[in-house]
Amino acid sequence: PCLTMPMTLVISFFMLGIEDIGSRVEQPFDVLPLWQYCEDIEFSCQQLLEHSRMLGRLPDHKAWLEAQLRQQLGPFVSSISV
Repeated sequence: PCLTMPMTLVISFFMLGIEDIGSRVEQPFDVLPLWQYCEDIEFSCQQLLEHSRMLGRLPDHKAWLEAQLRQQLGPFVSSISV
């Protein structure tokens, strides 16, 4: 009888902890700040592209896009303008 209340509190603490872990595993996208991860990834990609353009490793995006379209759609289209 003396340990009923403390044991109940300990067991309920563990049961509620397991329930919380289960809900986080079932719905990870409601708990994680995915928009922050996406913004960081987008910023990093933009930095990489800008850095590569400044070093001259990437061609102008418009000329590159036109070349890709000509390569993919060349037989179907006589003139391509972007």
